[in-house]
Amino acid sequence: MGWGGEVACHMVSTSSKCQCHVGLGVRLNMPNGGEVIEHRPYDHKADVFSFGIVLWELLSGEIPYAHLTPLQAAIGVVQQGVRPRIPEHAHPKLVELLEKCWQQDPAQRPDFSEILDILKRLTEEVGHDGEDKSIGGCFPARKKGRH
Repeated sequence: MGWGGEVACHMVSTSSKCQCHVGLGVRLNMPNGGEVIEHRPYDHKADVFSFGIVLWELLSGEIPYAHLTPLQAAIGVVQQGVRPRIPEHAHPKLVELLEKCWQQDPAQRPDFSEILDILKRLTEEVGHDGEDKSIGGCFPARKKGRH
């Protein structure tokens, strides 16, 4: 299964969860921020939460909340602040970005323009460390071919 279908699915989601079929009939379920799940008013900050999930998928090469049913994941996100476990190998600035994207209060999440600035700065920093100049240097799961 390619990454493109997963990313497209998450990025366009504005319902309480993303459900789509990708590749060989694999169903993906992904809760957005708690405000969507609870049917409260929401804006683009719900998509920022989902972007954080996509970023986590790129870092980990795993499916978020794989051990939970969609209902358990939704309840965990809203009532208990459950978030995917951030890989230990993750760059500290990506860890910080994930934590910002997953704030319980949508007003505390960054705008996409801020996310873009953070990623641009990180790309430059990783390049100065002698690593691959692309942001891919921060995604070991992707480099190893884990999908």
